[in-house]
Amino acid sequence: MNINLVTCLFVMDTQKSENNKKTDIKVLKILVKKTNKSLPNIYFKQQDDMKTELKDYITKIINTKTFHLEQVYTLAERKYFADKKLDIIYLSLANIENIKNIDEQYELIPIKFKTNEYCQLGETTIKYKTKELKNNCNIEYIHEIETEDINLEKQIMEIIIAYKHLKNRIDNTDAIFKLLPQKFSLEDTRIIYELITETKVDKSNFRKRIIKYCEKTDEIVKDKAYRPTIMYKYNLTDKIWL
Repeated sequence: MNINLVTCLFVMDTQKSENNKKTDIKVLKILVKKTNKSLPNIYFKQQDDMKTELKDYITKIINTKTFHLEQVYTLAERKYFADKKLDIIYLSLANIENIKNIDEQYELIPIKFKTNEYCQLGETTIKYKTKELKNNCNIEYIHEIETEDINLEKQIMEIIIAYKHLKNRIDNTDAIFKLLPQKFSLEDTRIIYELITETKVDKSNFRKRIIKYCEKTDEIVKDKAYRPTIMYKYNLTDKIWL
């Protein structure tokens, strides 16, 4: 059986709002092949460590080294072995600002989730349910995906696993900053947090929570009808966002 390295690369994009008084719209996108909308993947050649091989591969596709990459899960369920590949899933994060050119075989398409209801991949919507199984005081979560296409089921399963990992990481690591451009507003940070976690937060409390990890820049944006917006950058520290 071949070891297959699969990447769920989530990219945060921004669309200008037609209403000058409203904040620009944040859109989460995912990198897929144009032909079949499959995720980027390579066989592990064992010429280097897994992460290095995969990082080099993704770098060639998006023409930048500015992205985050971490191993998430091994998809070891027997029903997914029909293609004789053992998939090891990686989560990758980037902001559109750092992606200038994409290999012509790939594209970024919008992706949207509603937990325990659906995953919308481009124009395709796949329904799913997450069930909690209890066994000897242990809890296991099973994702039941509504499709008869085993290849599509496998892909959506990998995307859901990577996305749920991101949601879990966004509260206790600096993962959210991997989705932001080099300079950002505190409002940008809140909007992205709410988009990923599917929650609403108190603006004031959130700003107090996040600002200790941000460093004010000299840049002020004045392209909106509101008061000028101060731009920040991530203040790299050894703190954990708690």
